[in-house]
Amino acid sequence: MDIDAFVACSSALFAEDAGTRDPSVDTDWPRLHGRQRFSAGIGDPDRLLLVADRDGEVVGHLTGAVAEGTLMRPGRGASLVSMYVRPACRRQRIGERLIAQFMAWAKEKERNGRR
Repeated sequence: MDIDAFVACSSALFAEDAGTRDPSVDTDWPRLHGRQRFSAGIGDPDRLLLVADRDGEVVGHLTGAVAEGTLMRPGRGASLVSMYVRPACRRQRIGERLIAQFMAWAKEKERNGRR
């Protein structure tokens, strides 16, 4: 996986979303910490890192994670952490395909967690 491209895609998400809607978010986070965070997730079976690639260019991403239960929400569960598709590539069902892959992964994690 091209971590730098993943960081660039995450930076675009932060700039578009938090950068325009939530001034309390550090929009430099992906540039400063993303490489370490995403690299650590590659070998972690409880984290999912997906990229949408078009002709060798990363045009979208999705991250997910499995978390242990809490008092409020008992039981392990998968959560979609972030998702982004570059504006020029929207309305091409890229997000839909990323979500489908996430859902399949989450169901597999749920099946494995019940054993």
